[in-house]
Amino acid sequence: MLVPVRRSDYLLPDAIGIPQREDGTDTFGQYMNGGITAGHVLHFLAAHYILDEPKRADRVLRAMLERQMRGEFQNGVRDAGGQGIDWTTWDGKPSGYEGYLADSFRFLQAVLLRERPFRDRLYRPLRSEE
Repeated sequence: MLVPVRRSDYLLPDAIGIPQREDGTDTFGQYMNGGITAGHVLHFLAAHYILDEPKRADRVLRAMLERQMRGEFQNGVRDAGGQGIDWTTWDGKPSGYEGYLADSFRFLQAVLLRERPFRDRLYRPLRSEE
C-alpha cells in the first residue's frame, strides 16, 4: 500500500484499524491500512521466480525463513485488536487481531516454487485427455 485507506472506505461506524482522520493517515502502516502481513507475499515471490529474477525474491524468502525459525509469524490465538502479529507495523509491532493466521505460512510454498520443474508442473495448463 502506498496510499492510506480513507476512513469512508471502512465499514462504518467502526472497524478494526479504522482511522479517525478522513484521509487515513493516522493509522497508515497498521493492519490493512499499509501494515505488513506474510499472507500476501507468495505472489510477489512466485512472480520473480517465473520471470527468472530470483535475487530479490530469495532475499525476501531468506529473511522470512529466518523469522519463521524464530517463531515470529504467530503469537497464539487472539481476539483483541492490535495484539496479533498476523499483521505488523513496518517496525514489527503487532497490529493484527488473530495472532495465528494460517495465511502467514503460505510463503513457504515459495521454497518449492523457486524450482522450475515444480513451477512447470504446478502452473501447467489443464489439458483434457485426447
